[in-house]
Amino acid sequence: MNTTTQPTLEFFFDFSSPYAYFAAEQINTLASSYSLPVHWKPFQLGSIFKITGAGLLTSAHEWKASYSRDDILRTAELSGITFKFPTVFPQGSASVGRATLWIEQTKGATAAQQFALLMFRELFVNDGNLNDVPTMQRVAQTIGIDPDELAANIQNPDARQKLADNTKEAETKKVFGAPTFVLDGERFWGVDRLGQLEARIKQKLGGKGYKTLIDQANAKVETLTVAQAQALYGQPDVVFVDLRDPRELEREGIVPNALHAPRGMVEFWVDPNSPYYKPAFDPAKKFVFFCAAGWRSALTAAAVQEMGVLPRLAHMDGGFAEWKKSGAPVGEKAVRSS
Repeated sequence: MNTTTQPTLEFFFDFSSPYAYFAAEQINTLASSYSLPVHWKPFQLGSIFKITGAGLLTSAHEWKASYSRDDILRTAELSGITFKFPTVFPQGSASVGRATLWIEQTKGATAAQQFALLMFRELFVNDGNLNDVPTMQRVAQTIGIDPDELAANIQNPDARQKLADNTKEAETKKVFGAPTFVLDGERFWGVDRLGQLEARIKQKLGGKGYKTLIDQANAKVETLTVAQAQALYGQPDVVFVDLRDPRELEREGIVPNALHAPRGMVEFWVDPNSPYYKPAFDPAKKFVFFCAAGWRSALTAAAVQEMGVLPRLAHMDGGFAEWKKSGAPVGEKAVRSS
């Protein structure tokens, strides 16, 4: 390694930014390849615009505005991220920013990031309303947070102050747009600068990318071929655990009777000492983790194995794609209405 200290990576975002949404879908995956935590920092971009004199790209001169809309759609398409322009755009983001920060302060950073990403999807996938309290309550409930407690704390004074502090910090660090990544004080503006950000992380850490981490994970955990997994499928003491995103399940199908566990919540669900523990993760049973291609499941299985809570743990190489290709049982998941 080129340095003995871990760099600090901050992700400044405003929920009203499509580019910030694209970044939110990717930044943790990139950073986790280097075992680097990401500090998500919602802030008020409108307050920064008052200082810089800037404004929304889609409200600029017609030439630039039309280009910006095309670029947003193109970025989503080429990144493989589901996106559609909301009917109401832009939307205020103070309330959802405060809700996110209250969750971070009381439930932890992982829960806050899960909530933030799901709220981004509510706006840019489901044509939702960032300021709709029932929407925030429903999203919070999906990650194990009491919806009434959330509603009562959207205007929490500490969360209000933290959002103001984040915005002031953004001003101090000369953050003029969203998303902006700050790595040890160095700014990277825009989701299209993720490549430069990763290159700088490699320079600082000497560089483990995701492929190296996946190889290391496969060497640590029991890795099953699809044929070996099929031989276990249906046995009463074996549980298949699907780590894919709900949209993947709707689009590609499911392994019947598999337990769906969101990747960001697995460590919380498997630990009996966690407030989010799920009894379905009975340590007496054998668990087979899988995802789309076997990458996420390898990393997840390695992390859970290190926790020592599931003694009989494996992951399926090739993931659902190979399972389906092999002719193994596949079902359909009902598509949620927008």
